[in-house]
Amino acid sequence: MKQKIIRLSFDNEQDIIALIEKSIKNKDKILPFQLKPTTRNYNNFYKIEIFPVLFDEDPAFGYWLDDRLIGFAACSTKACEFYELETPTAIGVIDLVDPDFRRQGVSTQLRTSILMELKSRGFKRVILDFLNSNTASLDCSLKIAKEHSIDSTIVSNKILYYI
Repeated sequence: MKQKIIRLSFDNEQDIIALIEKSIKNKDKILPFQLKPTTRNYNNFYKIEIFPVLFDEDPAFGYWLDDRLIGFAACSTKACEFYELETPTAIGVIDLVDPDFRRQGVSTQLRTSILMELKSRGFKRVILDFLNSNTASLDCSLKIAKEHSIDSTIVSNKILYYI
């Protein structure tokens, strides 16, 4: 099987949406709230979270196994355009991996590709969001930091009220 990581574009829209669909149907918590498995949610997640990254030519990479997209990662650099920051900062690294291919290093490779791209663009900080319950994401983030001698700190938590 041939594996490769490539920069994503609008040509990959249907593959990205299919992976979003599979993640939502798997009940993955890709947002702090659970999305229902509907076409509207698949398409809107793409439109709100992924389309702007592709449109702005921010870092977005896909992990392909033969001709199948099994994971992707994307990140926004727009905070630097909207705010006057002391340190160039990218925010919101999103990555999804097909449930059938988790714990095989796909996310690690995708996030590393994002970090190397951001570094080459002069970014000094990256903020990753993940749910407290997503220990795999935390482990992956800390592993990358250690392997690349990157200082890392957990800086915030979110509280979700059930009312």
